[in-house]
Amino acid sequence: MKLIIISLLFFTAINSFSVLYTPIYKEYGGAPFFDATNDQILFKDADFDWIEYGQPFTIMFWCRIGNTTGNGTAIGKRTWPLGWDIQPSGAATTNHRIKMIFAKDGSNYYQPIWELAVLEPIAGVSDWHNIAVVYNGGNFTTRNISLYVDSIDQKGETGNDGNAGTVNTIINNYDMKIGNNGDNEWFGGEIDNVAFFDCALSTQQVSGFMYSSPVGCPNLKAYYNFDSYSQTGRVSDLSGNNKHSYSTAGTTEVKGFRRGKIK
Repeated sequence: MKLIIISLLFFTAINSFSVLYTPIYKEYGGAPFFDATNDQILFKDADFDWIEYGQPFTIMFWCRIGNTTGNGTAIGKRTWPLGWDIQPSGAATTNHRIKMIFAKDGSNYYQPIWELAVLEPIAGVSDWHNIAVVYNGGNFTTRNISLYVDSIDQKGETGNDGNAGTVNTIINNYDMKIGNNGDNEWFGGEIDNVAFFDCALSTQQVSGFMYSSPVGCPNLKAYYNFDSYSQTGRVSDLSGNNKHSYSTAGTTEVKGFRRGKIK
């Protein structure tokens, strides 16, 4: 992803800590490309079990949607029905949408959908957009879940094809995946700068971390900028919490206009 940032330096408080936003000067950083067929990056179940009902969290990432026409999962920890995932998708002739799934069982699940004209693709490929899902720890309703696109709060869902029921747990023993979920709903496109926080970021914080490295934030649980890989194919967690991937099955690396296998 090509980012040219001149300056973005200011402070904010997260759980009484002050954080200095440091701009990401990254013109040709790495960004994995997912082919919507068999590309995924896997992370250990136990490293992401803290994402649970009643526990505030924020998930942020950049993505450029390519040929994801079904329920392609960008990030998720779910095999239907139990778990959660984030699904940005859209056919080449329609607006893109973002769907967030929280599921306890087949009768108790919540699937807010945001239809997004801002992500409308041109020739089947969208521009890069920053996505942030913020959950404040309350019941799974629109009031307690916010979706930001390019730091703009989308102000609630435009559809819901599920029933919240009594969704009081989403914890499971499935791997966390980037590019897929346990039901093989594959993502097509590119994903970059994935960050997980154990708090509900404010609008100001979402805006600040959109272009800035979250490293150093005390609420940061995991962060992947995909700029470097080990020789064993591991994607390193830059948060210092050692939540590294254990597989990069099939995923290709994008460096500017150059693509090659992760190595």
